[in-house]
Amino acid sequence: MGRKLIEFANYCSYDDIDEWENDWTNVMEHLTTVMRKKNKHDNWQVDVKDFGWACKNGYKYVKADKGAVLINSILPNTECSFKIYNWGSDGLLIQNFHHDSCTGKEIYCVRPKKRKYVKHINRDNG
Repeated sequence: MGRKLIEFANYCSYDDIDEWENDWTNVMEHLTTVMRKKNKHDNWQVDVKDFGWACKNGYKYVKADKGAVLINSILPNTECSFKIYNWGSDGLLIQNFHHDSCTGKEIYCVRPKKRKYVKHINRDNG
């Protein structure tokens, strides 16, 4: 893994929900800044390895210009804690922890979508 950029714990580890919301906002703003440096086109390819209890692998294309949009588009809708690392010069690696992946084996590789496919994605998504 590359250098760790972000670490965030789910709200169960906080005593104060306001503190959690403040930390969430700060972390998502930082992630947005990182994303803009890595990809000016907002189209991402996300590959996942060992997703959930069934340890599924797969991929997804996401259009995201903000950290919260990216995270909410790819992580499961449950209480998650995650670590985000640099992955090469333009990618991110997200290690996710939740009730079906307590050891953090769920890994997301996020990288800019290749430019030749961007028009196709935009045409299909409106």
